[in-house]
Amino acid sequence: MKNIILFITSFLLFTGCHKHEAENLFDALPEERINEKLNELRSKLLESPSGWKATLNTGTTTTKGAYNFYINFEDVNNYSIQGDLNETSSTEWQIATYRIIWAMNASLVFDTFSYLTYLQEPSSSYGGTAPHGYRSDIEFEYIRSSEDSVFLKGKKYQHDFLLTKISTSDKQALDNKELKSKIDQVTAFFANNLNSYFQIDNSDIKYAVSIDRIGRQIILNWMENDKVESVISSFAYSLEGIDIFKPINVKGNIISKIVINNNNAEAKSTSSSFIIKNNPTPILPITSLFGSNAAFNAIVINGPNMPVGITSQFNTLWQGQLNLYANNNATMVSCIFKLNNSTTASLLVRFNIGGTVYLAQSDYNYTLVEGILKLSAPISTNGNYNNGWVTTDIKNYFSAGEFKIDYAVSTNPDVVNIGGLYKVNNPSSFFYGKLEKN
Repeated sequence: MKNIILFITSFLLFTGCHKHEAENLFDALPEERINEKLNELRSKLLESPSGWKATLNTGTTTTKGAYNFYINFEDVNNYSIQGDLNETSSTEWQIATYRIIWAMNASLVFDTFSYLTYLQEPSSSYGGTAPHGYRSDIEFEYIRSSEDSVFLKGKKYQHDFLLTKISTSDKQALDNKELKSKIDQVTAFFANNLNSYFQIDNSDIKYAVSIDRIGRQIILNWMENDKVESVISSFAYSLEGIDIFKPINVKGNIISKIVINNNNAEAKSTSSSFIIKNNPTPILPITSLFGSNAAFNAIVINGPNMPVGITSQFNTLWQGQLNLYANNNATMVSCIFKLNNSTTASLLVRFNIGGTVYLAQSDYNYTLVEGILKLSAPISTNGNYNNGWVTTDIKNYFSAGEFKIDYAVSTNPDVVNIGGLYKVNNPSSFFYGKLEKN
């Protein structure tokens, strides 16, 4: 019995010593390390006396673009904010609250409604798409910081959220409502320079620049070695002009922003700047951009509304299609004309009934010679197409149709990158939508 007691006592002493040594493997207790990380983020946010520029990308596979917000963390709970979301947000400071919490890591949470949380609001009230809004976050995990930046990441959608210190002059400009003024300058410049381009050094290549204000995208197209190149990136408005969310590499020049000063614009890289000029005609003809293996192979209408500011006889056919759906408790999701390969094309009409999306499809043979597209009669169709979910007028419009491919120009400067299929025997009737790679 005495030996048993001695063995138990020795075992307890051994395990007690082992536990004590394990605790000493760390510099501090877990709660101390948590508090250290929380205080690090909290003090960093309060470090910039004029505030921060906060850049946030949104969306998933269908991007909603990027947005810039200017945030000043006033104290440990309150912040003021402006942003480029709309006219009010770009002119008026808004006061809201935030929290620093621990959720597997130090995290920044915007916990009251503000310009930034508009992006997370699930309806389409602020320009997003129901039921997900802009697919954006209000809770961000702290990743790291540098002398002038704080790096965070959205908890749900994993979008990077970058805070960069701003100067006292930037803060004064925001107080003077200059963010809205700069947005207006960007709009005016590209409205007045529809065929914008820049060149690099002494190169003959013209890099065509288009700004899709609705989709918050910048598009660069150019011709090189008889091949069309195209790059698309999200952008956000800034006090200088626009910031390109994912900078574009052009011949080793990393184009990260476009600076606008009234009627002048420059594409800026880290070491150079390139003056943006205007060409009398489009830099690239649509025939070089649209094809099965080209920069764009599809003409797309998303939702029930065709691009605004364009008049075509096809609009009457489109309204008939919407009326058909309205009478059958359906809604339009998208309508896509697509060149699948060098010989076959498809008309893809997606519609929603009771939360389920259905597809009506018709396929065609085609030829495309010098900008003239000739379609055969349908070579195959699916059940939804045959069962009346596409109107007879639209079926007849495409069946054995002959079209000239050209740009469609809107009276609205926000509507860009629109392609049209113009009936050869009736140019006033043309199907049109956004040029995309599908």
